[in-house]
Amino acid sequence: MRAGRELEIEAKLIPRPTEAALASMPRLNGEAADRWGVKLVEAQQGVLIESIDRDGRGAQAGLKEGDVIVEVNRQRVMSPNAVERAVANGPNEDVLLKVQRGSGSQLVAIHR
Repeated sequence: MRAGRELEIEAKLIPRPTEAALASMPRLNGEAADRWGVKLVEAQQGVLIESIDRDGRGAQAGLKEGDVIVEVNRQRVMSPNAVERAVANGPNEDVLLKVQRGSGSQLVAIHR
């Protein structure tokens, strides 16, 4: 239910990668990750937020551990490096992220 109306939503659920698989995935070690207080790893459908600093910009903007970043400034991203490039090449000081959380998605604006 949403706004008092039933919604039918189609979703594809995928298992979370094992700890061993997570350990072998590339991480984002760029400036954006440092400023936002997040650690990112590749995921099947985007870039998984592996951990987040509760006092960092990312948490303040509404990002949560387990979110999957699928777009940066309306550009599809599939790797931590793609996130860093999209942030660095963005036209504005604010960055628009599309994240998947659970069975839904949302937009999050965060200062570069």
